[in-house]
Amino acid sequence: MKGGDVGDRWALDVAGPLPMSDGGQRYVIAAIEYVTRYAVAVTVPRHTAENVAEFLMRHVVLRFGPFRELLTDGAPELTGSVIEQLVVMLQAQ
Repeated sequence: MKGGDVGDRWALDVAGPLPMSDGGQRYVIAAIEYVTRYAVAVTVPRHTAENVAEFLMRHVVLRFGPFRELLTDGAPELTGSVIEQLVVMLQAQ
């Protein structure tokens, strides 16, 4: 996909484990929109496919609308069955 409209393409990554916060959070899930470079991030105690899917739905899809393409680095929690199901539901690639 070359170019595209705002919101079509998002990059997704998980950082951590980081030192535990007072709230027990150790990981950061972040998504960056390709055209505007707008970033959205949350902290979570564990990085699971379920956490990532919930993050995408609550903080990307429900705020900015469905995306067409999701770029990841191939980490298991970013390509698991929950994420694949979310991508199918959104008809993304």
